Amino acid sequence: MIEQNENIHDWERNLFNSIKDISDIDMQKKSWLGKDLNSISSYSEIISVLYDDFDFERYIKYYNTLK
Repeated sequence: MIEQNENIHDWERNLFNSIKDISDIDMQKKSWLGKDLNSISSYSEIISVLYDDFDFERYIKYYNTLK
């Protein structure tokens, strides 16, 4: 399930960084509300990156094989 060039630690780091971004109220104020023009983001964008770029569903499948 894990490709030869993949690293489970990268998957976990991406997951935890996404959780951190979603839970960071200061980041939300700056990025989501447009207070910092150099940082633009949204809840939808974070979730899209998690699922599309970081292949979260495949990580969940991998994680479930460990049980």
